[in-house]
Amino acid sequence: FAENDLGKSRGSIELSGHPNEPIISSNSQGMFSDRFNLSWTVDSFSEITGYRIIYRKYILQSNPLYDVRSRWHNIVIPDLNVREDSKSVDLLRPFTKDHQQSSLKQGGSYIFFALEPNTKYEVRIQARNTHGWGRFSEEFLFSTRSTGDVPKELPVEVH
Repeated sequence: FAENDLGKSRGSIELSGHPNEPIISSNSQGMFSDRFNLSWTVDSFSEITGYRIIYRKYILQSNPLYDVRSRWHNIVIPDLNVREDSKSVDLLRPFTKDHQQSSLKQGGSYIFFALEPNTKYEVRIQARNTHGWGRFSEEFLFSTRSTGDVPKELPVEVH
Protein backbone atom coordinates (compact mmCIF):
# COMPACT_ATOMS: atom_id res chain seq x y z
CA PHE A 1 0.00 0.00 0.00
CA ALA A 2 1.34 3.43 -0.93
CA GLU A 3 0.01 6.90 -0.32
CA ASN A 4 1.21 10.40 -1.33
CA ASP A 5 -0.22 13.82 -2.27
CA LEU A 6 -1.50 12.41 -5.57
CA GLY A 7 -3.49 9.58 -4.06
CA LYS A 8 -3.41 6.02 -2.80
CA SER A 9 -2.45 2.85 -4.58
CA ARG A 10 -2.21 -0.83 -3.85
CA GLY A 11 -0.20 -3.45 -5.72
CA SER A 12 1.03 -6.95 -5.33
CA ILE A 13 3.83 -9.12 -6.64
CA GLU A 14 3.66 -12.88 -6.78
CA LEU A 15 6.92 -14.79 -6.52
CA SER A 16 6.94 -18.35 -7.71
CA GLY A 17 9.54 -21.04 -8.14
CA HIS A 18 7.45 -22.79 -10.81
CA PRO A 19 9.05 -23.17 -14.25
CA ASN A 20 8.05 -20.81 -17.05
CA GLU A 21 6.00 -22.05 -19.99
CA PRO A 22 8.04 -24.16 -22.40
CA ILE A 23 8.88 -22.64 -25.78
CA ILE A 24 8.59 -25.13 -28.65
CA SER A 25 11.40 -24.78 -31.18
CA SER A 26 10.57 -27.55 -33.70
CA ASN A 27 9.71 -26.84 -37.32
CA SER A 28 5.96 -27.23 -37.85
CA GLN A 29 6.43 -29.47 -40.93
CA GLY A 30 7.70 -32.89 -39.92
CA MET A 31 10.30 -34.85 -41.88
CA PHE A 32 8.40 -38.17 -41.75
CA SER A 33 4.89 -39.48 -42.36
CA ASP A 34 4.59 -41.51 -39.14
CA ARG A 35 6.68 -39.71 -36.50
CA PHE A 36 7.63 -36.24 -35.32
CA ASN A 37 10.50 -34.89 -33.20
CA LEU A 38 9.26 -32.21 -30.79
CA SER A 39 11.94 -29.97 -29.19
CA TRP A 40 11.58 -27.23 -26.60
CA THR A 41 13.32 -25.06 -24.03
CA VAL A 42 12.08 -23.85 -20.67
CA ASP A 43 13.45 -21.36 -18.15
CA SER A 44 13.56 -22.61 -14.56
CA PHE A 45 15.87 -21.77 -11.68
CA SER A 46 15.29 -25.25 -10.24
CA GLU A 47 16.07 -28.46 -12.10
CA ILE A 48 13.21 -29.71 -14.26
CA THR A 49 11.97 -33.01 -12.83
CA GLY A 50 9.27 -33.92 -15.34
CA TYR A 51 7.18 -32.92 -18.33
CA ARG A 52 3.59 -33.38 -19.40
CA ILE A 53 2.90 -33.47 -23.14
CA ILE A 54 -0.67 -33.38 -24.41
CA TYR A 55 -1.48 -33.79 -28.08
CA ARG A 56 -4.36 -34.54 -30.42
CA LYS A 57 -5.31 -34.44 -34.07
CA TYR A 58 -6.12 -30.91 -35.08
CA ILE A 59 -9.75 -30.70 -36.19
CA LEU A 60 -11.65 -27.45 -36.63
CA GLN A 61 -14.42 -27.01 -34.07
CA SER A 62 -16.91 -26.57 -36.93
CA ASN A 63 -16.12 -30.11 -38.14
CA PRO A 64 -18.87 -32.60 -37.12
CA LEU A 65 -16.18 -35.09 -35.99
CA TYR A 66 -14.74 -32.58 -33.49
CA ASP A 67 -16.35 -34.08 -30.35
CA VAL A 68 -15.45 -37.68 -31.20
CA ARG A 69 -11.87 -37.36 -32.44
CA SER A 70 -10.54 -34.38 -30.52
CA ARG A 71 -9.58 -36.05 -27.24
CA TRP A 72 -6.19 -35.11 -25.80
CA HIS A 73 -3.58 -37.85 -25.36
CA ASN A 74 -1.61 -37.33 -22.15
CA ILE A 75 2.06 -38.30 -21.83
CA VAL A 76 3.71 -37.72 -18.44
CA ILE A 77 7.48 -38.06 -18.19
CA PRO A 78 8.06 -38.14 -14.43
CA ASP A 79 11.09 -38.01 -12.17
CA LEU A 80 13.79 -37.29 -14.74
CA ASN A 81 16.50 -37.07 -12.11
CA VAL A 82 15.58 -40.50 -10.71
CA ARG A 83 15.34 -42.32 -14.07
CA GLU A 84 18.80 -41.56 -15.47
CA ASP A 85 19.81 -45.25 -15.40
CA SER A 86 16.60 -46.37 -17.11
CA LYS A 87 16.49 -47.30 -20.80
CA SER A 88 13.22 -45.40 -21.22
CA VAL A 89 14.98 -42.08 -20.57
CA ASP A 90 16.06 -42.25 -24.25
CA LEU A 91 12.55 -41.11 -25.18
CA LEU A 92 13.35 -37.72 -23.68
CA ARG A 93 16.68 -36.15 -24.47
CA PRO A 94 17.56 -33.18 -22.27
CA PHE A 95 19.96 -30.81 -23.97
CA THR A 96 21.37 -29.09 -20.94
CA LYS A 97 25.07 -29.78 -20.46
CA ASP A 98 24.67 -30.37 -16.76
CA HIS A 99 21.85 -30.51 -14.26
CA GLN A 100 23.10 -27.87 -11.87
CA GLN A 101 20.51 -25.61 -10.30
CA SER A 102 22.35 -22.58 -11.66
CA SER A 103 21.26 -23.47 -15.20
CA LEU A 104 18.26 -21.32 -16.13
CA LYS A 105 17.53 -22.62 -19.65
CA GLN A 106 16.66 -26.29 -19.84
CA GLY A 107 14.82 -28.35 -22.39
CA GLY A 108 14.47 -31.56 -24.26
CA SER A 109 12.90 -33.39 -27.14
CA TYR A 110 10.35 -36.15 -27.54
CA ILE A 111 9.69 -38.34 -30.58
CA PHE A 112 6.07 -39.20 -31.35
CA PHE A 113 5.67 -42.57 -33.10
CA ALA A 114 2.73 -44.20 -34.94
CA LEU A 115 1.27 -40.91 -36.19
CA GLU A 116 -1.00 -40.76 -39.23
CA PRO A 117 0.44 -39.57 -42.56
CA ASN A 118 -0.53 -36.15 -43.91
CA THR A 119 -2.17 -35.18 -40.62
CA LYS A 120 -2.05 -32.00 -38.55
CA TYR A 121 -1.65 -32.30 -34.76
CA GLU A 122 -1.73 -29.82 -31.91
CA VAL A 123 0.49 -30.16 -28.86
CA ARG A 124 1.15 -28.37 -25.56
CA ILE A 125 3.90 -29.00 -22.99
CA GLN A 126 4.05 -28.37 -19.25
CA ALA A 127 7.21 -28.55 -17.11
CA ARG A 128 7.58 -29.50 -13.43
CA ASN A 129 10.33 -28.71 -10.96
CA THR A 130 10.62 -29.10 -7.18
CA HIS A 131 8.16 -26.20 -6.71
CA GLY A 132 5.42 -27.78 -8.85
CA TRP A 133 3.95 -27.60 -12.34
CA GLY A 134 4.34 -24.49 -14.49
CA ARG A 135 1.88 -23.20 -17.07
CA PHE A 136 1.27 -25.03 -20.34
CA SER A 137 3.06 -23.81 -23.46
CA GLU A 138 1.23 -22.05 -26.23
CA GLU A 139 -0.55 -24.38 -28.64
CA PHE A 140 1.84 -25.68 -31.31
CA LEU A 141 0.60 -27.15 -34.60
CA PHE A 142 2.66 -29.64 -36.58
CA SER A 143 2.04 -31.81 -39.64
CA THR A 144 3.29 -35.18 -40.76
CA ARG A 145 4.24 -35.76 -44.41
CA SER A 146 2.23 -37.81 -46.88
CA THR A 147 3.25 -41.44 -47.31
CA GLY A 148 6.03 -41.59 -49.90
CA ASP A 149 6.67 -37.84 -49.69
CA VAL A 150 10.42 -37.23 -49.59
CA PRO A 151 11.77 -34.02 -48.04
CA LYS A 152 13.22 -31.70 -50.71
CA GLU A 153 16.53 -31.18 -48.92
CA LEU A 154 17.91 -34.43 -47.57
CA PRO A 155 21.30 -34.27 -45.86
CA VAL A 156 24.14 -35.62 -47.98
CA GLU A 157 26.77 -37.81 -46.35
CA VAL A 158 30.22 -37.96 -47.91
CA HIS A 159 32.25 -41.09 -47.15
